Amino acid sequence: MLLPIGQEENQVRRQPWVSYGLIGLNLAVFLLLLPLRPGPQWEREFERRWAEMIDYLGERPYLELPPILADRCGESCRAQLEGMREERRRQGEMPVGWVVQEQQGALDARVQEVMDLLAELPSYRWGYVPARPSFFSLLASMFLHGGWFHLLGNLLFLYVSGPFLEDRYGRPLFLALYLFSGVVAVLTHAAKSPGSLLPLVGASGAIAGVMGAFLIRLATRRIRFLFMPLFPLPLVRFTFHLPAFMVLPLWFGEQFWYANRSGGASDVAWWAHVGGFCFGVGVALLVKLTGIEEKLISPAIEQQISFTQHPGVERARGFRVQGQLDAGRTEIERTLAEEPENLDAWQEAYEIAVEAKAGTRASSSALRLLELYTAQNERELLAALIPDALERVGTQLPARFYASAASQAERAGELQAALLCYQTFIDRHPADPGVLRACFRSGQIQRRLREPAAARKAFERLKAHPACTEDLRQAAERALAELANPTRP
Repeated sequence: MLLPIGQEENQVRRQPWVSYGLIGLNLAVFLLLLPLRPGPQWEREFERRWAEMIDYLGERPYLELPPILADRCGESCRAQLEGMREERRRQGEMPVGWVVQEQQGALDARVQEVMDLLAELPSYRWGYVPARPSFFSLLASMFLHGGWFHLLGNLLFLYVSGPFLEDRYGRPLFLALYLFSGVVAVLTHAAKSPGSLLPLVGASGAIAGVMGAFLIRLATRRIRFLFMPLFPLPLVRFTFHLPAFMVLPLWFGEQFWYANRSGGASDVAWWAHVGGFCFGVGVALLVKLTGIEEKLISPAIEQQISFTQHPGVERARGFRVQGQLDAGRTEIERTLAEEPENLDAWQEAYEIAVEAKAGTRASSSALRLLELYTAQNERELLAALIPDALERVGTQLPARFYASAASQAERAGELQAALLCYQTFIDRHPADPGVLRACFRSGQIQRRLREPAAARKAFERLKAHPACTEDLRQAAERALAELANPTRP
């Protein structure tokens, strides 16, 4: 078994929400319709009725072939039945006209019983039937699947190709390509089998269109395949890469060959694949020739994903570099009035205040940066801010900064940074109520860092603090007892 599982270059500029949405929609429709699928009793009844219909026709090959059987049989089956009719005529075994008419009615009744059973299947209710076309089934058929393998196979091909084409063509064009490829695929199938009563279901025609466009736009991309032989070495498996310009033409050639060989009698809509793929190729060539991607799509995407800094931040930074700190402060305050959550603006406000030795403004800017970094989960920036603020702002930092910085650093796993904040907090604000927690957490971190002497000192300091509560004192004593008698593995 050979499965496409990804690409060698799997980076996209932004989240492919359309591809994810199409995958999710196909999966959701399948799961919602699962309860409507008939059970084993229906299958047994259908097999019985189908066998009766086949047996009845086999004993009377001179009867007209029902359309549902004509779809299944194909040219070879019809030719065989015609040969049997001719043999009956030569042997003079053909019944009289009224008998043939009665037998044809009996066969038609059996066919109707089979059709009534098939009508209970979701695919026959909402799939596209060329003999009974409708606009609703034209669209609905693209989101219906006959089984798990049918669904997962289609979604795998969409996952491997869709996000990367969406990244190049943009969301609106990619969605239009997908939907119109599906429509063209269905209509191609209907044109090749105009009287068919078999419903067409599945997203493969639409995905074939995506693959056709992929061949033109991303021909040099290397697709990763997983090879899993089922027999005789089921445990042997390996991956390898092949370029799209080699794989996709081979795939299309296979679809075209089967489409011509099947003669319309197949469970796979080969012509739908051919039609969808050709439409995708045509759209990609049109996009390439007109330059739509380079002129309109790519600039629009780049504008959305590119980072554009507020001009006020640039002006404030320019003033700071020139030593005009008052002008820089005025500019950055104007910028923050417009965008109070702008990280770059707060970082520049912090730098201006530090260089101006304005301790109050520097400490408030550092505290605000700490809150924004925490809210936006900017761990690296948070880890860099803490030691910088401790060194450059120093004693003018408020007690809340130390407590918050230590807590956030500990939560992020930055134990050394958290310990530094707790200890600085204890030294600089010994009368603050938060010092009690700082002493306890400092001792806990020292234990985790395997520094028992320092941990013991922290717990002793907690016990000796005049504001220490009875609960904290007992917790400190338990911690000291554990340090004195460590648990051995």
